[in-house]
Amino acid sequence: MSPGRELLWNQGGHTLLGLLGGLVLLSWGVKLGLWLKTGLPEGDRRRLRFPWEVLTLNGLHLGHLPRRMHRLLLWGFLGLLLATLLVALQDHLGLPVLQGAAYLPFEVLTEFAGLLLLGGLGLAFHLRYLKRAERLQSRPEDALLLALLGLCALEGFLLRGLRLAATHPAWAPWTPLSWGIGRLLSLGGGEGTLTRFHRSLWNFHALTAMGTLALAPWTKLSHAAALPWKRALLRPMAERERIREPRPLESWLEPEACMRCGRCRKPCPIQTREGPFPPETLLGRLKRRHRFIIPAEALWACTGCRACENHCPMGGEHLERILGLRRQAWAAGRVPERVFALAGAQSQHPLPTESLSLEPDTLYLWPGCQTPDPVLQALRQLLEQAGKRLRVLDPPRCCGGRDRFLGHEEAFRQAMALNRAYLEPLRGATLITPCPHCLRTLSHDYGEDWTLLHHTELLARLLEEGSLPQLKAPTLRVTFHDPCFLSRCKGDYQPPRHLLCGTELLEMKQSRAKSVCCGSGGGTVPPGAAARKRLHHALESGAELLVTACPFCREALRSATEAPGKGLPVWDIAELLAQSSLQPR
Repeated sequence: MSPGRELLWNQGGHTLLGLLGGLVLLSWGVKLGLWLKTGLPEGDRRRLRFPWEVLTLNGLHLGHLPRRMHRLLLWGFLGLLLATLLVALQDHLGLPVLQGAAYLPFEVLTEFAGLLLLGGLGLAFHLRYLKRAERLQSRPEDALLLALLGLCALEGFLLRGLRLAATHPAWAPWTPLSWGIGRLLSLGGGEGTLTRFHRSLWNFHALTAMGTLALAPWTKLSHAAALPWKRALLRPMAERERIREPRPLESWLEPEACMRCGRCRKPCPIQTREGPFPPETLLGRLKRRHRFIIPAEALWACTGCRACENHCPMGGEHLERILGLRRQAWAAGRVPERVFALAGAQSQHPLPTESLSLEPDTLYLWPGCQTPDPVLQALRQLLEQAGKRLRVLDPPRCCGGRDRFLGHEEAFRQAMALNRAYLEPLRGATLITPCPHCLRTLSHDYGEDWTLLHHTELLARLLEEGSLPQLKAPTLRVTFHDPCFLSRCKGDYQPPRHLLCGTELLEMKQSRAKSVCCGSGGGTVPPGAAARKRLHHALESGAELLVTACPFCREALRSATEAPGKGLPVWDIAELLAQSSLQPR
């Protein structure tokens, strides 16, 4: 006898299945229609990463067990979905895809897919309710979804076991778990009892399975469909520095694609300040369209460090969402007084200006509003020692980077217009700055009329050329704090470490891309606890000197050392190099 079975055995019709299937299609159709309504930008189609990344989950920032869990869930669901589609092909189109040689592999596929799904659900239960990962915040919805999915999978095995026990096919052992369940069930009653139980359970299974599928797009399960779309539109971290208005499709997709994994919570300096409002919560409220119940303290505290984005599995561009909300607040006149006082403050007090001219073999130093004199003096000394001509600029305004991060576009554009006019004679010149915030603004917002370098990049080049002597302090225990706007956002961690190679460099446990924000940046709340936390990391490393390369970080970390029992010198890397160059060799 050729392997096969009667489709929809013991059901008596397609009415219930058709109604429930229509409900699923309607539910997903409405959700997809809302996404498609915004349109997919034509220029992004070339970036689609669907097939490999979606199937393997490679490229997503997941731990070992969470990645395994999601793979099991995904592969199990896709296997069962494929089996359902094959049944539909034969039932509606009459194609004999589930007869003869193709039938046994189909049975094995569905058995294996069901086991994968159950395994993934078991891991999910372990991570959420037994291991209780600190980053996960369990809600009733999470338990309900796990229960529904687990119930659907178990019902599938019970239904197959009942059918095998009632029909006794010769190929039943090909699906050992279902076959074993069927043999156990057959001990409790005859064929008539098994058939009646099967029909009742099938109707209940149809309700739970199709109901879960219809409910999915309106729960956190929507991330399974939205995540591939979000990853398709993913921009590398360096490109995100070009601040722009969020595109409509991304504004819809990002809240839908959020996995609520909590990975954005731990590195967030807002959380360090005990403000319970990580990007995960922000996206959740945006998904529910609760745009005007976001606490002002959380909205204006964000420092723009992008640590949350670096940890986000979906590659979320959270800063873009936050800056968009800040711009909306300015447009609506809902800006706190302290924010209003900060934004545009530099532009209200113009600095003295002078006319510029392009001079050969000259480097131009953009000092930045926050760079202290000792750092500027150290940099002048090092460049003089290297035989470089240096001219310190006196721009008419602050670069405007803080205004832009606070959402005050008008103040930023006024500052940019004045500064660009001031820099116009220097087209083609090399500008250096010790401030990563100025570097970001001048590089990504002002244009590409100049060669822009951070002072660590320039000093590393001079060291490589032999124009500067290497630091020789092998017994000096140093640790380096990576400024967010220089390292994580720019993606280059080597120049400062190259400059420190003559010391005993002790890396903090969270460094480079995983560096913890000091809490200054583009927010409006004093660094406080965030800076103290970072100082604690430096002390744990065993270093006797904490070095950084950002005036904001230098000031924040120095303020943290003023706390009792927290003494640790904090220098800019230029200060260390200049101090070393004065020592006798």
